[in-house]
Amino acid sequence: MVSIFAAINILTLIAANVQAFRARQISDEFSESKWIGICLASILQAIIIAVPVAVVTRDQPTVFNILISAFLFIISMTVQATIFIPKYMLARKKAKAKLRGQESGSLGSSSGISGIRITRGFQTPAQKLQEKQQKEKMVALQAILNEKGLDVTSIFDEVGIDVSETNKDGAEEN
Repeated sequence: MVSIFAAINILTLIAANVQAFRARQISDEFSESKWIGICLASILQAIIIAVPVAVVTRDQPTVFNILISAFLFIISMTVQATIFIPKYMLARKKAKAKLRGQESGSLGSSSGISGIRITRGFQTPAQKLQEKQQKEKMVALQAILNEKGLDVTSIFDEVGIDVSETNKDGAEEN
């Protein structure tokens, strides 16, 4: 009876390893197959090592009990570590990304609004260039509207747009 259960368990373990290998390309957010595969491979390695050693040491009860205890500990910790540590790491990664998203205060990323981007903290060179181009466009818009006879400075101040006036030589005033 024990040999039948052992054979079923080993065949199930091999089949699970094959399925985990086949599903390895699925994103970790939607599947833990990569981690389950690592877990199953570790269990398979432990079985391959522990079973022959257990057969050899079955006449020595102390060694046999220590071996079985170590085997069960390794399997239990492997399952716990490979299932829960990646989930914890993914949760931390999402929390950091959410925190960075709150710090940047981007208006256009989630709402579909393109235009002014409000940023705080570190800016990449591409973000600095985009901000500079946006400010130049706003200054040009202000100049065009002023030429048409509209005083937009108070309107811009009212909505929170800070546009520095440019001198005649093109340098921005502080």
